[in-house]
Amino acid sequence: RVLLDIVDALASTLYEPEPLPVTARLWNPDGAFSRAVRAAVGEFAQLVGLDVESLPRLLPWHQPYFVFDPERQAIFYPDVDGLPHEVAAFHVQFVGGNVTSACQALSALAPATVAHELVHALREHAGLLTDDHWHEEYVANRLAVGFLRGTDATRWEICRRLVRGACERGSRHLDETAHAILLRSAEPALAGGSPGLGSLTDYGVSLETSAAIHWQMVDQLMDAEPSFEEDLAEYVGLRRQDELAAE
Repeated sequence: RVLLDIVDALASTLYEPEPLPVTARLWNPDGAFSRAVRAAVGEFAQLVGLDVESLPRLLPWHQPYFVFDPERQAIFYPDVDGLPHEVAAFHVQFVGGNVTSACQALSALAPATVAHELVHALREHAGLLTDDHWHEEYVANRLAVGFLRGTDATRWEICRRLVRGACERGSRHLDETAHAILLRSAEPALAGGSPGLGSLTDYGVSLETSAAIHWQMVDQLMDAEPSFEEDLAEYVGLRRQDELAAE
């Protein structure tokens, strides 16, 4: 699948490769983590009142992080089932333990991480996505935390402990630039960039520092306990399905 992804990426510079029945199973694995990701999409869609079929495709890949690709209308997620060492080794430095415990942490956090990427997709679909990458990360993290807080108390506490521990372990990656990003990300910066932070479309930090910023941002948002309903309306222009039904 990794090889096929590379070939398709090269081919897509000229044309859109057609999906092949013979390799369809590679893009729809039936492992526990893939099922958890699909379940998280369904849970978010049901809460907000969206048709799962209208949401981006879910595609496993060899990278340790999730990402929404607007051009391919796909959410790529780490293949914890098929490539555990390749995708989880990066996370060990934040969650501690070994590859197995890192995979468990990724599974526990999957509902929030999936919600984060779906927020990116919804904002892109609504024409609300800005060029300020770190502001968009703040918005997605804020709604992901609100979503997580409103679903299951046990899940919330497990994720709370994971985030606190990751913040402690990842603090060594936070430099002056990282702290500046944390301070200003709640509001979109003016066009052209922020003094000392470079272009808005450039994250401007290493992958490790980027992860540490996310952990710190999520930790702060968990303390703030944002309202998912209010944020959904403000940042995405939607209202929860059960809230509409109550009216």
